[in-house]
Amino acid sequence: MNKEIYLSVIIPAYNEDKLIKSTLIEISNFLSDRHYSFEIIVIDDGSCDNTATISENLKATIKNLIVLKNEKNYGKGYSVARGMLFANGKYRLFMDADSSTTIDQIKNFMPFFKNGYDVVIGDRGLKESEIKKHQALHKNLLGNFGNILIQFIAVFGISDTQCGFKIFSVKSAENIFSKITVNRWGFDIEALAIANKLGYKIKTIPVVWENREETRVHFMDYLLTFKELLKIKINLLRKKYDHSK
Repeated sequence: MNKEIYLSVIIPAYNEDKLIKSTLIEISNFLSDRHYSFEIIVIDDGSCDNTATISENLKATIKNLIVLKNEKNYGKGYSVARGMLFANGKYRLFMDADSSTTIDQIKNFMPFFKNGYDVVIGDRGLKESEIKKHQALHKNLLGNFGNILIQFIAVFGISDTQCGFKIFSVKSAENIFSKITVNRWGFDIEALAIANKLGYKIKTIPVVWENREETRVHFMDYLLTFKELLKIKINLLRKKYDHSK
């Protein structure tokens, strides 16, 4: 495996056969015009549809495409952590399979690493962000309430921990994701809480974001994330994250 890769793009995918092809082609087309080396890593999280097959078939036409398969559905957090630790890139982006935040926006993220930041994340809560299509009202309300809880309990000062577009330097990625204990939706919160504890500099920037109707986040997922938030708080109190490698 080439160790000189500049950018790794990690895409966790569960039952995304309607979207994964267009997302991978979009990413490949954009990155193929860049001057730097890259790899695209799909982690199929035990899908019951054709996500893995479609991704595998695209390896013939998309260069540097890697497909990892979880033997069963472990969760988005597990999949992202697996991809981050498998990757070889100097910088490691994870983005959602529905491309709610499109790959071209990475151009706005990368300059901040030269300014000393270790983690650069999209934040839909910033006034400069453009939301092309909002989530349903009840999801917005639950999300806003959840953000308040998250800031109070685990990650103060970040208004949107859940945007699926985050980039990590190689050192921060390896130190953070080797400590992840949350396998599902709350992993974003845990990753940022660990980053804070280890002293990594985090930059939030505005994004253009569009809700995709095909995505599936249910009410029970919000309850599970709250349970994971409590687990993160306990880990913080027990100083589980306090030391880097």
